[in-house]
Amino acid sequence: MRAGRTWQIVAAMLVSATPLLAQTDLCLHRSVAVNVFDSRGETVPGLIAENFQASLRHQSIKILSVTQSSAPRVVIVLDASATVLGEKSEWEFSIGSARQLSDTLPRRASLGLIVFSSSIEKTISLTNDRQAIATELDRLKTGRRALISGTRKTALWDAMGQALLLFGPPQAGDALYVISDGLDKTMRLQLRNFERSMGTVRVFALVADPYPNAAPASGIGEELLRLAADSGGSTLIVSTEPSVERDDPVFAPFEPRPYFSRVLTGGQIAGAKEVQFRQIESFYEVDVQLPGRLEKTSKWSVNATVGTESSSRGLNVVYPKQLRACEILNPSTETAP
Repeated sequence: MRAGRTWQIVAAMLVSATPLLAQTDLCLHRSVAVNVFDSRGETVPGLIAENFQASLRHQSIKILSVTQSSAPRVVIVLDASATVLGEKSEWEFSIGSARQLSDTLPRRASLGLIVFSSSIEKTISLTNDRQAIATELDRLKTGRRALISGTRKTALWDAMGQALLLFGPPQAGDALYVISDGLDKTMRLQLRNFERSMGTVRVFALVADPYPNAAPASGIGEELLRLAADSGGSTLIVSTEPSVERDDPVFAPFEPRPYFSRVLTGGQIAGAKEVQFRQIESFYEVDVQLPGRLEKTSKWSVNATVGTESSSRGLNVVYPKQLRACEILNPSTETAP
């Protein structure tokens, strides 16, 4: 398979199970995952269609239904490049974070795993068998030294593109959980092609590095931040060096400080990961009817109101920031770049 054409294969699979007669409806009718948090960062339960408002280019979007869900399909995308494996603490942090997500997700949620460096090294398809995931993660943890050999770079978008294939036809709430240091840039699949293929899949990332502020901001790190936010997901940037404190000079070697306000250390990390896990596992599946076909990918807005609280007064609504164009949802009309 040519990596440069992976996006086409992914996009085709996302609609392969959709009858031809339903392709127009696929454009007008969308299902998206939406999270709603109160001012304390807690999930707001029990919302219905009347609690939501949506608009596109100043036109109202009809909210058809709202269903609370806690059974997402999630694929862990685990970076096993040389820079991650080189530090035992960093590798154990990555494996431990993957185990935490596996243990946190409800049993009816489906979980898959892709391990990658310069290429894909291990794939476990979506399954409810958590023991299979746990066994593989334990093997990776104890077998760290055996893995450190050869050229092991970070083909991140390639791995994420392959992870999309595990979902097949999309479902609201599908998510990638990317654990990486985001340092190398050797991928063949371009970011723009990955974005065209991802549909409604949310991206959550844990960018781990002992000293994330000891070098200029990584291009991949910045791209992940944007991609995750736009998809309705989130990114955590953490220091895996336990001795580092926020006032350590290592966090300010450059002006302006590239990551200072975003790097998590010490006790901040556990709480932030718990919030991220809740966002992955519990969400509202919101079905909407668009006022017309989208000829290009467009920004839209989703707001929520609960009693006297609203999106402008304390409520935080997290959702995919853009709606894909109809031609992207029906890739058979596209040509290769």
